[in-house]
Amino acid sequence: MESKNAIVVGIDFGTTYSGVAWALRDGEDVEVISTWPAAGSRTTPKAPSTILYDKNVIHWGYQTGDMAGTIQGVKLLLDDSHKPKYQPAAEARDFIRERETTPVRVASDYLCKLVAHAKDTLDRRFGSAVQFMGLEYVLTVPAVWSDMAKSASIVAAEEAGIPARHLTLVSEPEAAALHCLQSIQPNTIEKGDVVVVCDAGGGTVDLISYSVKSTNPLRLEEETEGTGVVCGSASLDERFKKHLKKRFGRKFEKIPRQSKQMAMKYWMETIKPNFTGQDGYPWCEKGKLEGDYFIPVPGTSDRWARDLDNGFLSISADTVKKIFDPVVQQVEGLVDHQMGGLSSRGKPLPKALLLVGGFGPSEYLFQRLKRRWSAVVQGAVQYGLCGNRVEKRIARKNYGISIHRPLDNQSPRKHDTDIYWCELQEMWKMRNCMEWYIHKPPNKFNTGKEVFKSCDMSADLRSIPVDLFEKRTNSKGKEYYVVKYEIHMTPKSASILFELVRDGKTYGAAYARY
Repeated sequence: MESKNAIVVGIDFGTTYSGVAWALRDGEDVEVISTWPAAGSRTTPKAPSTILYDKNVIHWGYQTGDMAGTIQGVKLLLDDSHKPKYQPAAEARDFIRERETTPVRVASDYLCKLVAHAKDTLDRRFGSAVQFMGLEYVLTVPAVWSDMAKSASIVAAEEAGIPARHLTLVSEPEAAALHCLQSIQPNTIEKGDVVVVCDAGGGTVDLISYSVKSTNPLRLEEETEGTGVVCGSASLDERFKKHLKKRFGRKFEKIPRQSKQMAMKYWMETIKPNFTGQDGYPWCEKGKLEGDYFIPVPGTSDRWARDLDNGFLSISADTVKKIFDPVVQQVEGLVDHQMGGLSSRGKPLPKALLLVGGFGPSEYLFQRLKRRWSAVVQGAVQYGLCGNRVEKRIARKNYGISIHRPLDNQSPRKHDTDIYWCELQEMWKMRNCMEWYIHKPPNKFNTGKEVFKSCDMSADLRSIPVDLFEKRTNSKGKEYYVVKYEIHMTPKSASILFELVRDGKTYGAAYARY
């Protein structure tokens, strides 16, 4: 019999990162664990899915740091039906064989540490009362995993101290759908709607489509078979590493290990999440990207590789795009497959595509899927659209807004005074970068005297819910908040409307001061 005071603990055991959240069974608020051993003052919802055996001591998560012998990607080894293409997972398999152990045993050791940390967190919250509260565990697994892989996950959890009778498995995209459909605002999902969930994680990308049977309480029904491929964020890391090997050739083995790690860290933390591709470079000519990234590779000689200068390797945005494209194209193929499955079943076009997971925050992946998704949905909308009697309006001027961009996304600049150091985000930025909304025919404009400031816009951010502000802390311990929003510009018959928009919801007008 389930205890009313039971605590439900959700565990997301990922290929590259893992997380834990919990909630009281009779409560509504879900709390995510954001402090981890050896993480210092940083707060983050995930810890690295890494483990290191040091004699009789087991280090895990942030404790492993950059130490040699660290095992990564063991999750992928739980499914024998998929040969790991992720290099760290392949290396982990060889290491496990040498130790004469099994992937299940290693996964169990990691889960044991993860669960122990979760229990410590609950002990600090509830004190001795936690001993009288039942713990129910929910472990997420990829939608495309075989029954054998799911069984291996259960065994690993049991060996980590989780009783099988208190353990439930849930597919990762289903867990994502349940969370997103109950938390997105404004929530326009209604009974009968179809949604596609794209869980783009570090190792795998899983997609599945659901129809909404009821909204209160939320009930879903699968409409297509889940599909997935090992083409997650970690695949990009592998492609980047191969690019480095190609650039350095035989000299690659001479690069100090810490220098390689520094280069990979810059790729994973700066380039990979922020790269937007052509969609993010409105000043670029069609089919061409501009701007270079400079990757730190200390301890190297300028003669070791082309475009290597004083320990910084230059890599063009076009090259970054080539690293991304094969992986992103696989994700697009999965989306197309889901669309085809829905169409063959005579189902309506999906109302939403929910992009979640560790690969989900990639701006480039988001823009590519947004463009592909928009083409499908807009095609259906345009077919029956007849409400707007004015079919076309001609712009009298070019309209845009001046924004600040990270210096990595280099735009043509005339004055170095446009470059400044952002103390809070700890990065170089550039001011006076234009984001053009409307182009006057024939879609050409000057950058000289004909371009002038028309007005200053201001918006009241107090209308945005506080929980949408993301709290961050820089390396100096300074805290600041980040809130994502868009400025929507709508040409009217005799005016232009500017609105502050977040997740499709308008939070008031953006007022112009001329």
